[in-house]
Amino acid sequence: MVAPILPSFSKGTTTTKTTSSTDPWSSAALNVTGKNAMSGHWMGKTFIPHTSTSTKQDQQGAPDGSFGGNNESRGVTGPKSMQQIKNNLLHPALTSHYGVEIGVPDALRGMLSSAGGQQSQLNLLCSDAVLPGSNLATMEINNNYTGVTERVAYRRVFDDRINLTFYVDAENYLPIRFFEAWMSYIMNEDGKSEHSPSHNYRLRYPDSRNQKGASGEGYTATGLTITKFERDNKNELIYDFVRSYPISVNSMPVSYDTSGLLKCTVSLTYLRYVVAQTRPFMSVAEYKGRGFYTHDYLVSRGMTAEEADRFIDQQNTATPGREPWPLGLET
Repeated sequence: MVAPILPSFSKGTTTTKTTSSTDPWSSAALNVTGKNAMSGHWMGKTFIPHTSTSTKQDQQGAPDGSFGGNNESRGVTGPKSMQQIKNNLLHPALTSHYGVEIGVPDALRGMLSSAGGQQSQLNLLCSDAVLPGSNLATMEINNNYTGVTERVAYRRVFDDRINLTFYVDAENYLPIRFFEAWMSYIMNEDGKSEHSPSHNYRLRYPDSRNQKGASGEGYTATGLTITKFERDNKNELIYDFVRSYPISVNSMPVSYDTSGLLKCTVSLTYLRYVVAQTRPFMSVAEYKGRGFYTHDYLVSRGMTAEEADRFIDQQNTATPGREPWPLGLET
């Protein structure tokens, strides 16, 4: 039996006459090997091979970016290796690793010491905290486009309070005493006429200062921070709260039933919070405000990637106010 004339896909040739008695439909007869072996269809007398997704990517150029920095599989539909799963999913942040530092007004620092505990003890007694959130207030624009309602952001709205829960120590009930004293200080209670029917008070100003400009008797505090970190202490996320003070101390039930830990939950309000961002997450505007340029911006202005990297290393170590601006980037 003589095999029919079949097309060949060797580079530089179009057809090949095969006279062997081997299977005419085999990959060897079709001269199609590797990933494309026996993958295709016939159109008349022409065999059209099916190109795999990976081959198409090799021919057209792989897309930018990869899953977890690994080039083995790209995109959301490609298969993921076990190493990729481990690197990207099996190292989550844990809720039990955090630290809280309570900001205290200058006028109350001596009160904290006289209450029998250090500020570090108060920080450590905080057993529960909440990472704050915010949202964007938007306005609606109707029918600029047919049947479309657009929303345009015009303001960022921060949560109005943060709740902190403290273990209450048996020696001095430090969290209860301190925050009750802070709230009494805000109301300017003198501690003498509380039992009088004519008891009254006059509130303090939130940010009063003395004549020399130093901090005076204001009741708002700076320095309230929540730091999220991990067991390896390699990364941390810091929330810094601006002008905080307590607005409520929740009631704490006690009973003759089975004993449990006494906890005190305090709600503190603040103006806003600031997240201490690392360099890759800073906006272009924030970089410029600090005298910094991003890598992408430098490349867009004509620098090579190597030159941009060297410049960023220099600007990160430069003295503030004396950044090494490259020629032509000042404007």
